[in-house]
Amino acid sequence: MLAAALCGCAAGLWRLTAAPGAGGAAAVAGPAAAPGVATGGHGVAFELVLSHPARTVRLAAGPADRVAFEAGPGAGPFAGRLRLDASRRQVWVDITWLGDDGGGRRFAKLVLEAPGEPTRVRTFDAAGELSHVWELD
Repeated sequence: MLAAALCGCAAGLWRLTAAPGAGGAAAVAGPAAAPGVATGGHGVAFELVLSHPARTVRLAAGPADRVAFEAGPGAGPFAGRLRLDASRRQVWVDITWLGDDGGGRRFAKLVLEAPGEPTRVRTFDAAGELSHVWELD
C-alpha cells in the first residue's frame, strides 16, 4: 500500500514538474467571455496543471471576488488568459478536489506568461482543498 502511495505521489510530481505543454496540447476551459478572462492577444497567458482531478477550479485576478476563470470537474491542464489588475497584481487559486478522501497532499502548478516579463511558475500544495493567493511583485 505504501508503494502504491509513493508511485502516485511520484506520478503527480512528474506531471507538475514537466515542461509546459509536454503532455500534449493544453485544453482551454471555461467560458470565453467570462469577466476577467481576456480574449485575443490581451492579458497574461496561464497554464494550470493539477496532480489530481478537481471538482472545481477557480482563479481570480485582483480582488478575490473577481472570478477570472472557472472550470467544472476535470483533470486539466487548463489554459487561457487572465486580465490582471495593475494596482493589485494578485492571483487567487481555489481548487476543490474530486474524490478528496482527506489523505495525501495535492498539488497545482500555475505558469504565468506576461508579454515582456519573465515566465513565472508557482507550485501550490495542500492536504485538502487548495486555497492560496499569489502576490506578484
